[in-house]
Amino acid sequence: MYKKLWKKLNQNHTVAHTSAIYLTVMTLGWMLAGLLVGGLADLILPFNMESKLTLFICFGGYSGLIFGLFGGIFYLYQLNLKKRN
Repeated sequence: MYKKLWKKLNQNHTVAHTSAIYLTVMTLGWMLAGLLVGGLADLILPFNMESKLTLFICFGGYSGLIFGLFGGIFYLYQLNLKKRN
Protein backbone atom coordinates (compact mmCIF):
# COMPACT_ATOMS: atom_id res chain seq x y z
CA MET A 1 0.00 0.00 0.00
CA TYR A 2 2.79 2.42 0.87
CA LYS A 3 4.63 1.70 -2.36
CA LYS A 4 1.55 1.98 -4.60
CA LEU A 5 0.57 5.34 -3.15
CA TRP A 6 4.13 6.66 -3.46
CA LYS A 7 4.34 5.65 -7.13
CA LYS A 8 0.93 7.19 -7.87
CA LEU A 9 1.83 10.49 -6.22
CA ASN A 10 5.27 10.56 -7.85
CA GLN A 11 3.63 10.44 -11.29
CA ASN A 12 1.20 13.28 -10.65
CA HIS A 13 3.11 15.82 -8.53
CA THR A 14 6.41 17.65 -8.45
CA VAL A 15 9.24 16.21 -6.39
CA ALA A 16 9.16 19.03 -3.83
CA HIS A 17 5.53 18.39 -2.84
CA THR A 18 5.32 14.63 -3.16
CA SER A 19 6.57 13.70 0.31
CA ALA A 20 4.31 16.23 2.08
CA ILE A 21 1.25 15.07 0.17
CA TYR A 22 2.22 11.44 0.75
CA LEU A 23 2.48 11.84 4.53
CA THR A 24 -0.79 13.77 4.69
CA VAL A 25 -2.70 11.18 2.66
CA MET A 26 -1.22 8.30 4.67
CA THR A 27 -2.07 9.95 8.00
CA LEU A 28 -5.63 10.77 6.97
CA GLY A 29 -6.20 7.35 5.42
CA TRP A 30 -5.04 5.46 8.49
CA MET A 31 -6.98 7.83 10.73
CA LEU A 32 -10.19 7.15 8.83
CA ALA A 33 -9.53 3.41 8.98
CA GLY A 34 -8.96 3.69 12.74
CA LEU A 35 -12.15 5.69 13.18
CA LEU A 36 -14.04 2.99 11.33
CA VAL A 37 -12.62 0.28 13.59
CA GLY A 38 -13.28 2.46 16.64
CA GLY A 39 -16.88 2.96 15.54
CA LEU A 40 -17.35 -0.77 15.15
CA ALA A 41 -15.81 -1.34 18.58
CA ASP A 42 -18.22 1.22 20.04
CA LEU A 43 -21.16 -0.70 18.65
CA ILE A 44 -19.94 -4.02 20.03
CA LEU A 45 -18.50 -3.16 23.46
CA PRO A 46 -20.90 -2.30 26.30
CA PHE A 47 -19.22 0.85 27.75
CA ASN A 48 -20.71 4.12 28.87
CA MET A 49 -20.77 7.05 26.44
CA GLU A 50 -17.60 8.74 27.73
CA SER A 51 -15.58 5.55 27.35
CA LYS A 52 -16.97 4.95 23.86
CA LEU A 53 -16.04 8.47 22.75
CA THR A 54 -12.54 8.10 24.16
CA LEU A 55 -12.12 4.73 22.46
CA PHE A 56 -13.35 6.17 19.15
CA ILE A 57 -10.92 9.12 19.26
CA CYS A 58 -7.96 7.00 20.39
CA PHE A 59 -8.47 4.44 17.62
CA GLY A 60 -8.46 7.18 15.00
CA GLY A 61 -5.67 9.28 16.44
CA TYR A 62 -3.20 6.57 17.29
CA SER A 63 -3.68 4.61 14.08
CA GLY A 64 -3.19 7.79 12.04
CA LEU A 65 -0.10 8.74 14.01
CA ILE A 66 1.60 5.35 14.29
CA PHE A 67 0.72 3.62 11.02
CA GLY A 68 0.15 6.67 8.84
CA LEU A 69 2.72 9.27 9.84
CA PHE A 70 5.47 7.13 11.34
CA GLY A 71 4.96 4.33 8.80
CA GLY A 72 5.15 6.85 5.97
CA ILE A 73 8.28 8.45 7.41
CA PHE A 74 9.98 5.06 7.75
CA TYR A 75 9.02 4.17 4.19
CA LEU A 76 10.46 7.45 2.85
CA TYR A 77 13.59 6.91 4.93
CA GLN A 78 13.97 3.43 3.43
CA LEU A 79 13.63 4.87 -0.09
CA ASN A 80 16.30 7.46 0.69
CA LEU A 81 18.69 4.76 1.94
CA LYS A 82 18.19 2.72 -1.23
CA LYS A 83 19.00 5.76 -3.41
CA ARG A 84 22.29 6.35 -1.56
CA ASN A 85 23.58 2.80 -2.12
